[in-house]
Amino acid sequence: MTNPTALITGIGGQDGAYLSQLLVAKGYRVTGFDIAGRGLQIPPGGRDIGRDVQVVEADVSDDAAIKKLVADIAPTELYHLASYSHVGESFELGQEVQSTNFGGTKVVVEAVLNLPPPLRPRIYSACSSEVFGSSPDPITERTPFNPASPYASSKAEAYHYGRTMREDYGLHLSHGFMFNHESPLRSSSFVSRKLTMAAAQASAGINGSTPMGNLGASRDWGHAADYVEAMWRMLQMPTADDYVIASGTARAVRDFASIAYAEAGIDLTWHGAGINEHALNALTGGRLIHVDPDFLRPADSNVPHGDTSKAQRLLNWQPKIGFEAMVAEMVAEDCRRLETKELAQA
Repeated sequence: MTNPTALITGIGGQDGAYLSQLLVAKGYRVTGFDIAGRGLQIPPGGRDIGRDVQVVEADVSDDAAIKKLVADIAPTELYHLASYSHVGESFELGQEVQSTNFGGTKVVVEAVLNLPPPLRPRIYSACSSEVFGSSPDPITERTPFNPASPYASSKAEAYHYGRTMREDYGLHLSHGFMFNHESPLRSSSFVSRKLTMAAAQASAGINGSTPMGNLGASRDWGHAADYVEAMWRMLQMPTADDYVIASGTARAVRDFASIAYAEAGIDLTWHGAGINEHALNALTGGRLIHVDPDFLRPADSNVPHGDTSKAQRLLNWQPKIGFEAMVAEMVAEDCRRLETKELAQA
């Protein structure tokens, strides 16, 4: 029996790195594509699998190129991860976000439909918990959509399109309503990595106060390594379906900050409220975190937490890496990068 073949869109991102590690370990032949300048990353403790993974440059909006790539590779599984994923910035880049997230999904699905039915791969399409907005607790697969950002709207539209194609053409196309998932490979534009980098810098004696948005906003945070395993498990199921993937616990941004700084050896004390809220170094009294109105979103969904009962029951999946362990890993890696000059000091 030949090894299964996987094609990963957006392979240069965090999820692409962890998913590639997982698939190569399982004996897959892996090909991925991403935009110019982004190669395959290696997670801390991961193996250099550069020789085992073919990475090509392609744009998910290039219909002809994606059709040719899918036809040439003939994957047995296709993981569609390519996405414009920064919620805050999506308010300024609405058209670009829509084109990438909905338009890119349409291009990928049409490339699969261009193949004869026996050759069509099983598809995982990344959706987001953001489509639910500030919905009642907890979030399940039956929670009505209530998008509160251009990013969330684009993901909702991509989901409805994918579900329609699944029902109309019989595609094995599954969606994951992914709650926030982090790792040391998370982009520094995301609040989680921004905080772990700031904690590492403070630990090294680099002074300064980090500007943040709504410190009271809650998120259900998990580890990317756990979440890509859920993606893989979806495509091993005999029928396609949609699943909420989450840790099951929500925490405020300030709680993430407190744990990150504590891992770096610094206790925080919190003062003020709203735009005046800030955190001080409990030992020195120096200000380390403050609210900057420029980082406040026009609408900030406050998703309580996800209910993963369906994923636990049908996929036999549940997260293995706890919140504190995830934050500790991120801070430790940023401290290492700072020490080895891989992380900028200002």
